[in-house]
Order: sequence, then structure tokens, then C-alpha cells
Amino acid sequence: MKKIRWADLCRKGECLHVATIEIGRITTPAWHHHDFFECFLVLEGHGTHCTEAGGEPLVRGMLAFVRPEHAHAIRGRRDLVFLNLAFKAEVFEAARGLAELPRDCWRADHPVHSLRLSDARMRRLVRTASETTVDRGRRGAAWLLLGIGRVLGGTEGTGTGIPDLPDWFAEGLNRASENRRVLKEGLPELVRLMGRSREHVARSFRLCLGTTPTAWLKRERVRLARLLLTTTRLSVLEIALDCGFASPSHFHKCFREEVGTSPLRFRKNLSKVQFSSRRTSRA
Repeated sequence: MKKIRWADLCRKGECLHVATIEIGRITTPAWHHHDFFECFLVLEGHGTHCTEAGGEPLVRGMLAFVRPEHAHAIRGRRDLVFLNLAFKAEVFEAARGLAELPRDCWRADHPVHSLRLSDARMRRLVRTASETTVDRGRRGAAWLLLGIGRVLGGTEGTGTGIPDLPDWFAEGLNRASENRRVLKEGLPELVRLMGRSREHVARSFRLCLGTTPTAWLKRERVRLARLLLTTTRLSVLEIALDCGFASPSHFHKCFREEVGTSPLRFRKNLSKVQFSSRRTSRA
């Protein structure tokens, strides 16, 4: 049985891998195990997760937790797409206690554990993963593990993450962050959705968040772009337009300011483990 080693997938000093994997584009490894911890979230499509306990259907929202000693294989149709999160073993062991994960996740005396996430929790997990891909060191790996714990242990819904906001403002932020039309049409649609005057909305953003509505919109657009770069194969131009940027150059400028790299480089970093998997499957 093939053993996939961390050193075969990562550069020196990296403790985290985040990648979207499309079955239609690569050949996944046959039965194998690892020397690292991983989990994967099915984003779309169907397949089967083969483990020593048998086969389990893979459907959208399925999240599986795989320990180093777990032997498994993923069989999928060409439409199967999943988000793979892998952690270097020593960093995982150091951080898992702080993450306060549910009891059955990555248990040493337990077969591969899986659960089905709601759409809200799926979005939160993908968003958390996409926000940590720039830092692949110990800090990034630990932060993502803590993020998984928050997603699995938190309440449903998006939430603002900021306490003591006026009800109308918190509800408006939640609606706006989930509304593509707000991001495409910008400030006039945001103000309309918030249900207050433009001056009242601007004043509330300054007092409650310490920012302007325009700056908040830019961050939300970049956050959606990260999500689409992580979970779809849309072109960079399509994503720029879908997120409400007026031009590709403006999109690149804003993305680099927020993320520290270009959209194309961000996507290429996510894809690296796909090529590693292809090499492993031929070994």
C-alpha cells in the first residue's frame, strides 16, 4: 500500500496544504495512507469514500476526517470536487487541544469519521480555509485548525463576529454579505438593503466597525473572490465581474492589497497538491 509522505507534498517549513481537487482533472491515488492528518469537504458531485470500514457515499457537504494510520481511497465521478485540508502531524498534535474539536473528529481509536455540513457551515469552512492559504507555516496551520473547531462548534448562520451591534445593522450586514447584488451594484444597493439613509449607514459603519461602507464592500468583494477562486474553475475575469469589480486591473489591485498576492498566484498555490497527487498516483 502506498504511503504519501509530507515531504513529498510540501516545501521545507510548510505545515499546511489547502487545495481544491477535481476528479475530472486528475487521477487520485489508489488505496493509501499518510504520515499527516487531513480532512476533505465535498463541494459538489458524487463519489465513494473507501475505508477499512467499508464504502461511504460522498455528497455535497460531506466532511471526512482522516488520521495518518487510516487507509482510504476516493472514488468519484468526473463531477466530484472536494476541498482538501492537510496538516503536518507535529503541528496538528500541538494545536488540536486548543481547537476543541467534536469528540469523534480524528479519534485515534475510531474509524474514519465523517459528518454532513449545512450550506451555512460549508460556506464558513471554505471561507476560513481560503483566508489562511497565504500562511502555510505553523501559525497558518494552527489557525485553520482553530477555525475548523469554530465552524463545527458554532451556531448556524454567518454571523458578523462582532458583538453589540445594533440589531438593524447586524441583520443588514448579514443580508448584504450573502447578497451578490449588493457586491455587484455597490453602495446604493447596500444602503437600500440596510434600510437607513446614506448618512446614517456611513455613520454606523464608522462607529460600529471603524471603517467606511466602501472599504467594507471592497473587503467583501475580495472575500467572495477568494471563495470563488478556491471552489470554482471560473476565469479570473469572470470572478472579477461576478464580484462587482469594474475592471480586471482594479480587481488585481484590490486583491493584492487585501491578500498580498495576485488572484492567479493564489489559485496556483491551491492547485499544487493536485499535481503532487498525480505524481503519487503514478509511483
